[in-house]
Amino acid sequence: MAASKVVKLNQKKSEKHGKKKGGKCGKGAKKVKARPCPVAQRPTMARCPFSLSRKLHSKFAAMLQILVCAGLPFSLLAMIDKTMEHMGSPDFDLSCVELFAGVKTVARGFQYYGFSAATYEIADDGIYQDILNPLGFCFALSLCIRLFKEAGLAWFAPVCSSWVWINRHTSGRSQERPLGYQQCSAVQLAMNVMVGRCMACLTMMCALGLPFILEQPSTSVMEYHPCFQFLARQFRIYKAFVWMGSYGGDSPKGTWLYSNVEALIKDLYLPLCDKKWGAKMVRRLVALNT
Repeated sequence: MAASKVVKLNQKKSEKHGKKKGGKCGKGAKKVKARPCPVAQRPTMARCPFSLSRKLHSKFAAMLQILVCAGLPFSLLAMIDKTMEHMGSPDFDLSCVELFAGVKTVARGFQYYGFSAATYEIADDGIYQDILNPLGFCFALSLCIRLFKEAGLAWFAPVCSSWVWINRHTSGRSQERPLGYQQCSAVQLAMNVMVGRCMACLTMMCALGLPFILEQPSTSVMEYHPCFQFLARQFRIYKAFVWMGSYGGDSPKGTWLYSNVEALIKDLYLPLCDKKWGAKMVRRLVALNT
């Protein structure tokens, strides 16, 4: 086991470091290929139809232009524009936003060192902090926008239960069929929508040049979701493998961290401690993730 492996989505096969051997725990990097976009869906250059957000900051107008050229649906662009309009003159006062915060570990870490942080967790508010609710989605967008001045970090941890190996039979998800069975349940459909809306937030952040980190278990197939693939085609997205057990987790739990800033995640890998988990268990886990 060695240093963290950072992977650039969309990397060409012919690149030198894409040929190195090794699995998730090995040296070097391997590519995770974003699937080609069908010709009919490829974005075309277009003039940004929005002007309301120019009142806030000139860079927001540029952001909307980038999103238009990237091919975002008009309805989503209108929602982003209206969200910024109704924010008036927002205080760009946040250094961290933790979405799907759970026990709020990341936000509390920022606050401990004197930085401002906000959390977004459905258990705290079932309407304004539910990304599946239109009001909750707009609130999530507004929190991300408030990171603008400080170039703060957004940490996403969307629900993973529908995307990991243990749910394969129920959901029918795979790399080839990431959306699952055609006749899907309401829960499965909700998870597909959730990821789509998370990717909308991340696309907006990439257009503004704001950093993010998204975490998923190592067996998750979320990165093959069409909206995730869209993000990977439009912007440079990196991923690195870490063990949660190396950071005080109750289990080793191999995890992928995705980010649009390579420096944020490339040095986060720490090997598992033999004394805590046992040498035999560590060897087995490393073999499974190689």
